[in-house]
Amino acid sequence: MESGHYPKMSISIRNDIRPKGRELRPTAAKNHDVPRPPGRAAWRTVFLFFDGRPFLSSFLLAAGFLLATYAFFTPHFQYSDDVQMLLLFKGVAMAQAPSALNQRENILLCTLIRELYIHFPRVQWYSLMLVLTQFLSLWALLAAFQWGAHRGFRTVLFLFASAGIESYFFANLQWTMTSALAALGAFFLLASLWREKGRNPPALAWLLAFLLVILGVQIRYPSVGLIGLIALPAILALSREKENAPVRLSVLRFLALAVLASLLSVGFDDYHYHRDPAWAKSIEFFNQHFELFDVRNPVYDLQSKPLFDSIGWTPNDLYMFVDWYFLDQDTYSIENLKKLNDYFPKFGFDKPGNDSPVQKLGFDTTQITLFFFLALGWLVPRGSYRALGLTALWTFLLLVFLMGYEKLPERLFLPALFFLVVLGVFYAVPKWKSPSLDPKKSAWVLGVSALLAVALGLFTAYFFQKELTRNARWVQCEQMMKTCMENLHPQDGQLYAAWFWGFPMEFVGAFDDFEIYRHFNMVALTWFQRSPTTRAQMERFGVKDLFRDMVDNPNLFMICNGTDMEFYKVHMREKYGMAVEAETVYQCPLFRVYRIHRGGA
Repeated sequence: MESGHYPKMSISIRNDIRPKGRELRPTAAKNHDVPRPPGRAAWRTVFLFFDGRPFLSSFLLAAGFLLATYAFFTPHFQYSDDVQMLLLFKGVAMAQAPSALNQRENILLCTLIRELYIHFPRVQWYSLMLVLTQFLSLWALLAAFQWGAHRGFRTVLFLFASAGIESYFFANLQWTMTSALAALGAFFLLASLWREKGRNPPALAWLLAFLLVILGVQIRYPSVGLIGLIALPAILALSREKENAPVRLSVLRFLALAVLASLLSVGFDDYHYHRDPAWAKSIEFFNQHFELFDVRNPVYDLQSKPLFDSIGWTPNDLYMFVDWYFLDQDTYSIENLKKLNDYFPKFGFDKPGNDSPVQKLGFDTTQITLFFFLALGWLVPRGSYRALGLTALWTFLLLVFLMGYEKLPERLFLPALFFLVVLGVFYAVPKWKSPSLDPKKSAWVLGVSALLAVALGLFTAYFFQKELTRNARWVQCEQMMKTCMENLHPQDGQLYAAWFWGFPMEFVGAFDDFEIYRHFNMVALTWFQRSPTTRAQMERFGVKDLFRDMVDNPNLFMICNGTDMEFYKVHMREKYGMAVEAETVYQCPLFRVYRIHRGGA
């Protein structure tokens, strides 16, 4: 018998005892006598190409994620604040020309956006700036996970764990959350570079991190500070690891430069506004308003009545203040607000108009972030439990403190919870590849991981379904809002006082041209009402006291809900001894427009 028959006989015998589909195939790895399939070689070439280019591959992933999100969602602003800032930049409704003055974002960034609106008015630069910042943040996070160990595993895990919440951020634009996301992306990119031991980061890594820090500071610097505060335990844990000394020095130099640039920009912004006495007074009022409206809980009762009597406030004055009216500079003076701030305690969990902790836990966004964070604990090795656990404990204690110190809306606590999710991915490792894993337990580990993946996938699908339904309702409201504005048909010679809760400007899509407000002159009774820009808008129509001058004026209108109108009627009776009646001149499903007349005794 020839020697060549023995291997053949051996293979045939083994094939007889193996289950169907598990036949042994001759291995040609050593002799290279069996060529690789062409498709497999092509995939390997593509993998090796992107494996050495983490910033290119992460850029393409981030771009694909963004395009996929906008294929399903129509982006809107969460609140009317962003719409008002966009209208100021655009020079529509709230100002007669493009303006960089909104006292909320840094004047350097605002000046750039204003100039872009002047030269290229068809592009919605403010919305684009928010989306670009979020895109850079997502790019930085993906690059961070492709820079360290277990690159493919962590990238897939991050996309899997953050797909729902990242889509929520992109589809519901908000300037405070965008600033926090920028800081979050910069932190994890720098953290991944800090842990790297085998190579020096490219210049693109430093540029991307610097852009995110600067954009975050320009949009809203307190949000950057909040993320930095939350990251303190993680920073301490990273500092204890053995790191690459040259990279460590580069990171420290980068941080020094970023902090210096941030301080200079914030200082210039403060100088720019305070050199104008009118703006300086407006900012002083805004600070006192924040202290009373967001930090304290002013209550009119028998105990506080003497104080309110001393400053001339009635219960209705307090109701109007809490309901976002404080244009009356006599009643709502800086001195009166200071007296109230000195009287009412600073710390407490009962804030007017604030969601309770139970309500916050009921938010879908809260549930999905907490659920994914807890689930990621399965993939975190024991050596990282301390860092992850201390960061989580610190974050929750910090959020509880902030909840007692001021209102804690979703735009503040959601990025903090999302930080924990990303941190879980940062420390996660493929558990089934652990060298200490008992081979007998490997099947059990894979089974638990598979079940967990299915559970998380179902939870994400449920979240997506609810968000798609909500987004579809917003799209319907957007069409309704445009129809309402077309039917209202505002004229250039008319002025509308739009109360905060009565005019849902945020229903218009973030990338709409907003031309429906071209002839709609508005005084927004929101955070901007005591600004010099609003004063100039009123003076253009010859208005000094908005609520009094509105009476029997055919060109002045009020947009509000029924509760606001009752506050207004009591205000006119208490302050001017005047009874007024409200004539409904236009009504649609989204808002109601009134003309005010002098009524009977």
